[in-house]
Amino acid sequence: MFINYFGWFLSGELFAFPAKEFYFWFSVVTLFILVIRWIVFLKYFYLPALEIFDNLESRYGVEVDNSTVYDQVYGMVIGPPIEELIFRSPILYLVLQEKIWLSILIAIIIAFVFGVGHRTNKIEFSNGTKIPCCRVGIWSACVGGLFYGLIVIVTCSLWPAIFLHILWNFSVLILEPLIGQNRLTYIAKKL
Repeated sequence: MFINYFGWFLSGELFAFPAKEFYFWFSVVTLFILVIRWIVFLKYFYLPALEIFDNLESRYGVEVDNSTVYDQVYGMVIGPPIEELIFRSPILYLVLQEKIWLSILIAIIIAFVFGVGHRTNKIEFSNGTKIPCCRVGIWSACVGGLFYGLIVIVTCSLWPAIFLHILWNFSVLILEPLIGQNRLTYIAKKL
């Protein structure tokens, strides 16, 4: 099975674009799951994360964003396709082999590994302290991994997962500055 997977992986078949009549469907599914992902994030992760950050900032000073333009571009455009290729291509392979239940099980396991992998993300504070991503961030990434796996299973393609991941990273970067922390907190409390 692994030899077949690697042959399939190296063939480039996993990058095949769907037929044009599926573009609209893929776009609708991707945007729908993005909205659901935001609702889940705001309802279960946003407020606990704010509380953790308030505690950390009272201890270490304000969070410092030392990211460069390269870091931002990598996080929004380069990283998601690479992560989806690594983490979701086994799911796609199983779906295409019509092993749906196995693909669901693998999607759950891979989502956990994906979330734990985000522990390497560091948060830096004004006093120079760097702390790995908190549990809330890890669990949020696990849930994101589940959504990315789900969209691969539903669409039988990596492309919607790649676009969903790019949209998520982009929206996380711009939504709070655009809408404001107070409004997001209000929405999170209302959910």
